Amino acid sequence: LEQKIERRSKQIVARAAAQGEFDFVRHVAAELPLRTLADLFGLPPSEVDSFVVAADAYVGSGFPTQLPPGMTMKQFYDTQVAYLNNLCRALASYRRRAPAGDLMTWLVNAEIDGRPLSDQQIISTMLLLVVAGHDTTKQATTLSLLGALFGLFYTAVVVSQFVGLAQRRKRSPDDP
Repeated sequence: LEQKIERRSKQIVARAAAQGEFDFVRHVAAELPLRTLADLFGLPPSEVDSFVVAADAYVGSGFPTQLPPGMTMKQFYDTQVAYLNNLCRALASYRRRAPAGDLMTWLVNAEIDGRPLSDQQIISTMLLLVVAGHDTTKQATTLSLLGALFGLFYTAVVVSQFVGLAQRRKRSPDDP
């Protein structure tokens, strides 16, 4: 999984950089956690892009800049939530018949007080993980970049001040 995340990270950054100017939060920081969650849940590759759009909308940060014709923001949101519910229900059903080494298989085999989780409990768990995994990772990634940029800026300021001081001392060695 670690190698896949590293490869995906590089692809996401390269795709964003190819656009020239881009929104780091939307095009980089939000993409990686949702695509990683898709892998953890065991989603088929054909569903990953739709999952990313729907999960980002569910968390409240991924509303499109342009809505589909004739659709309100609420309708868009409701459509995405319905998609997530249906996707989760279908994947749970599939994993009951064809287990794999993913989180959905674990959820469909989990029990509380000797009873298997209901589809609604599985959906709720998936949505909770989407919110928790997406927002915390997106924020950490964004703040890490800001910290790195601030560090570079601060270093540039200190170096600039040092160079300026050195140049002034060179010109007038008698000055304090």
